[in-house]
Amino acid sequence: MTSSKREYIPDSVRQNAYVRDNWTCQLCDKSPPEVKLTLHHIQEVSEGGLPTLDNLMTVCADCHRYIPLSYEPTLRGRGTTTDDMSGRTKIYNTLDNLLKLCNMVITVVLVAFVLLALIYMFVLYPRTKDTIMQYTLRTGETCQ
Repeated sequence: MTSSKREYIPDSVRQNAYVRDNWTCQLCDKSPPEVKLTLHHIQEVSEGGLPTLDNLMTVCADCHRYIPLSYEPTLRGRGTTTDDMSGRTKIYNTLDNLLKLCNMVITVVLVAFVLLALIYMFVLYPRTKDTIMQYTLRTGETCQ
C-alpha cells in the first residue's frame, strides 16, 4: 500500500479523460453546465492508483460523493471505452432505487395521514358530537 497523498493529474490526461467520456458524468449522464465534472480514481490513490487515463473516469460532483465502495471492483474493469457500463449501471440503479424507496415511503406516510384524517372526520367526530348532544339532552347540562 502506498501513501494516500494525492498525485497531480497532468492536464493532458485530464483533458483526454473528459474527451473520452464525452464531457459527461459516467454515472448519471449529466454534463455541464448542469453539473460540475470531476475525475474519479477507479483504483484509489491510497491503494496505489495512479493518475492514468485507464484509472480515471468522469463523474459529476454529486455522483462522486455517493460512489459506493462495494462497486469499486466493478468500476476497475471499466477499461478505457464508454461501452462498458456495468459499474455505472449498477451504481445508477442503486441510486435510482434508493430515490424510489424514499418516494414510496413519503407516499405511504401521506396516504396514512389522509386516511386518519378521513376516519376522524367521518367516523370519530360525528360520534363525539352525537355523544355530547345526547348528554346535553339527557342532563340538561352543557359540556365545557
